Amino acid sequence: MTKPFVNGTSYHTLRASSQKLLQEAVSFYTNIVGLSVVKESKQSILLNSGQEFPHTSASLEIVLDEQFQQPSSETLAQVHNTDDWRSLRGCVVLRVDELSLIVDQLKAYGASWQAFPSELAPAEVYAIDPLGFVVGFTSLKHALSTVAPPLKESVIFDDDQLTSAAVTAVLTEPVKQQRNIAVMTSGGDAPGMNACVRAVVRAAIYRGCKAFAVYEGYEGLVRGADYIKEMDWQSVRGWLSEGGTNIGTARCAEFRERAGRLLGAKHLIESGIDALIVCGGDGSLTGADLFRAEWPSLIDELLKTDQITKEQHDRHKHLNICGTVGSIDNDMSSTDSTIGAYSSLDRICEAVDYIDATANSHSRAFVIEVMGRHCGWLALMAGIATAADYI
Repeated sequence: MTKPFVNGTSYHTLRASSQKLLQEAVSFYTNIVGLSVVKESKQSILLNSGQEFPHTSASLEIVLDEQFQQPSSETLAQVHNTDDWRSLRGCVVLRVDELSLIVDQLKAYGASWQAFPSELAPAEVYAIDPLGFVVGFTSLKHALSTVAPPLKESVIFDDDQLTSAAVTAVLTEPVKQQRNIAVMTSGGDAPGMNACVRAVVRAAIYRGCKAFAVYEGYEGLVRGADYIKEMDWQSVRGWLSEGGTNIGTARCAEFRERAGRLLGAKHLIESGIDALIVCGGDGSLTGADLFRAEWPSLIDELLKTDQITKEQHDRHKHLNICGTVGSIDNDMSSTDSTIGAYSSLDRICEAVDYIDATANSHSRAFVIEVMGRHCGWLALMAGIATAADYI
């Protein structure tokens, strides 16, 4: 199935200088790319991938223009001798579901093609159409996607290739399982939590993993279903500068009990999640550590009560948990600062400046209490920054 062009557009126009080249180009894009003719006239032919919605399809119009100068044979020879066709001007790239099918069609057609990063595990394939234009195909969702390791069963070599050390390494390398990573925010919200979620989601996708968000903190773990959602690259667009947490946070009394943690484990396994990143303060990370410690007994209980299968149990024997300290108190030892601490300090200093103006106007003294729980970092730093008389 062919999808829109990688640059986000769904429509592209090519020009042919003769009727013969026009028909050859139509044959190329219908037989190899899989486009279908949807509109035809003497001067142009419109091809489409045939999907139902225009914004999810690719349309290509080939126009007959006898005044147009096609690339000369010398130019095409230079193109063929270029090591990397991706750098050539005018190259268009289409997204496809099965890149291997495109490669097979190009071989059958006898077309010249290049594969990147390698022919053993191609992520992008480029070919030259009959009009002399470079057209690319990729199965990647976006420019920062990574290539999934090829399955050993799908790699076929000729006898004379089996002596290659590189091929032997590919054959003997174990197939890596894709990781599913979830991120959640819990406890009091702190500035920078959205930036943390954004970083986790995009870093996971960049590394070839699936990213999930658990909405409403531990409450979302207990409820499951729609509270655990898969995220894509665009899901966190614009989150970097937003305050609070867009995936929500809520205190959950049920998770304090083993029955609640049992439900949380079940819902993570049902979603295929094998790694959890928690952004929160002392209580949130304490709960995460308890969840990690109980994980083996939780999945054993789920298996005994037939709530998960043996296959699910074996796949999720270990839950990797990472804690990121989202706390304005800056109360985590061995860290330079916690997420939200400096933003909160800035807000305190701004508020004290306003209060100071009123204090001077009325010749009065003000006692200002700030947050911090058992840690006095906010009070100390704000007092120094605003020239407080007493701290």
